Amino acid sequence: MTTSDSMNKVADRANERMKPIKDAMSDLAGDAKQASADVGHDLARLKTEIVAVVREAMHTAFDGASDKAAGAYDSLKQNSKVAAKSLQKNVVAHPLATLAIACGVGLIVGCLMSRKD
Repeated sequence: MTTSDSMNKVADRANERMKPIKDAMSDLAGDAKQASADVGHDLARLKTEIVAVVREAMHTAFDGASDKAAGAYDSLKQNSKVAAKSLQKNVVAHPLATLAIACGVGLIVGCLMSRKD
């Protein structure tokens, strides 16, 4: 038996012993690829769920703000009506005082607008 035959036998035995290791490494690589794909799918699903939750929260917040704004508008509208009625009663009750106040305000605004810088 020659040296090259001995070397070939040693190489063949080494290859036989390495085959289970190579197979295990190949299985591990396949498992890692599958796990990576699973994580990718899980992340995509999680992203979709987070977007849905954020949208729902935004809609809820917007609806709440819209309701508050509508309530504030209604309150302002009601208070404006009350103030207008009160002003009208005062003008009817005190016409000369109202006229004097209006003239005074007009005079002040006119003086302010005609001022030169």
